[in-house]
Amino acid sequence: MKKKTTLSFLIVLLLGFSFSFYTKYVRSYIPGIEKTESADNHQVTSKKLTLSQTIAFLEHLEETRTKYLGVAKVNGDENAKAIKKLKTINMLSIAGMILFFFLFIWLMVRLRKSKRTSYAHE
Repeated sequence: MKKKTTLSFLIVLLLGFSFSFYTKYVRSYIPGIEKTESADNHQVTSKKLTLSQTIAFLEHLEETRTKYLGVAKVNGDENAKAIKKLKTINMLSIAGMILFFFLFIWLMVRLRKSKRTSYAHE
């Protein structure tokens, strides 16, 4: 029974870490906006923006709008709300990755100690 509990806990930790990693580095939050890069052979490739790149893009857009265009914040402006929400998602995904990583290490240390004690009793 202890092996099933440990295995299920390990699966939950791996799924939690994977979801946090996916949220931070894989998922695209603004469809249609991509980062273009040029290679040495004059080919242009495009990649979806990661969460950090999306936040930087929206902050730059906000800065450009206020600094160069002189447009102040308008009622109903969703850009500031989106930046705040994305920063919250960013912090939660980082905290999730750290938490699940340390819980995984804790589980591995615990399993190692339990194997040592089981070998000592034999």
